[in-house]
Amino acid sequence: MNLENLSNYIFQFCSAISEEIAYLKNEGGKKYQIYNGKLIYSNSLIFAYTFETDVELYMPDSSPVRLKFNGRDYTGEILSCIEFEITIIIKEHLGKNIQKAEFICEPWKLLEELMKRLQELKYHPQFNRNMVYKLMCEGNRTAENNNKMKKGQEVAIISSLHNPITIVWGPPGTGKTHTLANIAIKHFIKGNRILIISHSNAAVDEAVLKIYELLNENELAIYKGELLRYGYPRKKELANKPELISNMLIMEKYPDLHQRKKELEAEKETLKSKEINNNRIFNIEIELQKIRKQIHSHENELIQNSKILATTISKATIDTEIYKNSNFDAVLLDEASMAYIPQICFAAALARKHFIFFGDFRQLSPIVQCNTSFVEKWLLRDIYEYLDIPDNLDKGISHPWMVLLEEQRRMHPMISGFVNSRIYSMNLCDHPNVKLERKSIIQKPPFQDYALALIDLTRTCNICAKSSDNSRYNLLSALVSFQTGLIALHNGQANVGIITPYSTQSQLIRSMIKDLDINQDEISCSTVHQFQGSKKM
Repeated sequence: MNLENLSNYIFQFCSAISEEIAYLKNEGGKKYQIYNGKLIYSNSLIFAYTFETDVELYMPDSSPVRLKFNGRDYTGEILSCIEFEITIIIKEHLGKNIQKAEFICEPWKLLEELMKRLQELKYHPQFNRNMVYKLMCEGNRTAENNNKMKKGQEVAIISSLHNPITIVWGPPGTGKTHTLANIAIKHFIKGNRILIISHSNAAVDEAVLKIYELLNENELAIYKGELLRYGYPRKKELANKPELISNMLIMEKYPDLHQRKKELEAEKETLKSKEINNNRIFNIEIELQKIRKQIHSHENELIQNSKILATTISKATIDTEIYKNSNFDAVLLDEASMAYIPQICFAAALARKHFIFFGDFRQLSPIVQCNTSFVEKWLLRDIYEYLDIPDNLDKGISHPWMVLLEEQRRMHPMISGFVNSRIYSMNLCDHPNVKLERKSIIQKPPFQDYALALIDLTRTCNICAKSSDNSRYNLLSALVSFQTGLIALHNGQANVGIITPYSTQSQLIRSMIKDLDINQDEISCSTVHQFQGSKKM
């Protein structure tokens, strides 16, 4: 391994990250007004509040934030940020309802932590520099004219077990999560320790649930704590399985500790409500700090004893228990197309034997604010572009590390046919049952017997404008989209998604949905970025 080459890459990564940080700091940590807060989940460790926002936000899950309420600051982290709704985890109870609050996000904090990890990568023994070197220095030199596209879940599993690096290309509906779960289980059976990381809490939850389901289906024994979700689950199905969640296992294992914590917090709230200002509140806070340290220590012990550990890439970057004890034989990274190249390298450095990443390079690339050449080179491009995968595929050359999941089970063939010819170069095929399974949807209005339809508004009145932040909206297009969704809903369609390129257009349509008091599970609207990675039948 050429350390000089690796150091040069790390220097360039850090330069790009520094430029993005400088830009973000110049813009300042933005303050957002949030409304109609509701306590949606709590235990003796955490409290999850969901809020409405005036603007559509895009922030990575597990990002640190500060919540300002009643003149006090509370530190927390983002559980999810979808459309005009944000869910924040804090460690204090603020009541069941919060009419209005403010939160401040300093997005450069995660980037600063990533820079620290990259610098440590050069000398800390816990990181696998060979894996990073292979990815960055050998990965874009492997294309040959005779490379034939490898396809199928079984091929992906075999590759992941025998090769240092495997790239799983998973277009929509091709069973990416199912394949990830099967790969994790095969490595578990082999005796390997596995880390699963992804950008979003939802993707992490789905992976854990699928692994748990397949383990039970195949009657494979796994002891409590061996499959572990570290962090806070977003999906209710996972929250109802406390044996899979680190903080809930701690509650079960040390009930006296949690009971004492609840008692102290209740006493503290009572004293505060009576506006009693004495030494007792101070002493309670000291004891609570000691209990939190004990809980944290017990949770770390659980993490170290886990066999399959799943968390977000943000938490893996920030949390010392992940990266300083990175004895993971295999690292599985989901949603790779949305990750910065430096994040991919950090994830690869955590793997001792195998690094497998999943994604779809035909979807959207990472989001950056700065537009310098270094930022565009190392943060705006995704790892697939760096490895020349899209360009080589256009020439008929497949990357030898890559396996395509080619059979899709989600889209009606009329839809997949369009997608296949226009985006995926006819590399996909339909599962035999998918047409029959979607038949009931196709038979209902608004476009009966048509899975794919186009409404041409080019000759209509152009009622289009820009918002103050240069986001566009078109009133007529919004009305037509919304009306089409209503017709679909009233004719028995279970749910409707409206996707738009612009956040202001999304906000306009969401206002229409709200005005008619329609449940967002029935009609939802958001931007392309927010919908990416979502799936609903």
